[in-house]
Parts: sequence; structure tokens; C-alpha cells
Amino acid sequence: MTRVILLTLLAMFTLTSVGCGQQNSAPGQTYSTAKDGVKFRVETVASGLEVPWGFAWLPNGDMLFTERPGRVRVIEKGKLRADPVFTVPMSIQAAKPV
Repeated sequence: MTRVILLTLLAMFTLTSVGCGQQNSAPGQTYSTAKDGVKFRVETVASGLEVPWGFAWLPNGDMLFTERPGRVRVIEKGKLRADPVFTVPMSIQAAKPV
């Protein structure tokens, strides 16, 4: 369970750092945690994104995620689909919670 959480956080960090243009890792480079030596590898799964955040894996293995401007994107079979699958309308984005 700990490794799944760690890998999930790493995936979020990787997507976020790619979106911000802060690519600090070399492809295939292996890292390990200081405390217990858990090894992991950072892998860029998409580039040119605008502040990606929430994501989920679909049953077929594709990854669904959102970008700050309201785009819902998908990585299908390892490749970023060019067009968003959905864009949240600005009126909904600007709505204040009740």
C-alpha cells in the first residue's frame, strides 16, 4: 500500500514538474528514499501540460487527469490524446461554492 501511494505521488509530481517546465530528472534515472531505501524511477508520461493535478487510472490502464484551465485529458496506450475529452465551462469554474 505504501508503495502504491508513493508511486501515485511520484506520478503527480512528474506530471506537475513537466507542466511547470522543471524537468530535474534524467530519463531512466533511479532514486531511493532516504529513510528506508525504497527505489523508484521517474518517468515522464506527458509533456506540454498546464498545471496538471487530479488523476485516475481507468480499468483499461489509460490515465485520466485534469489541468488547471479545466481540461480533462487522457493518456491512451501511453500517448497523450491531442484533444481534451472534456473542458469544464468557465461559468462552472468561476462559480462560488454555496
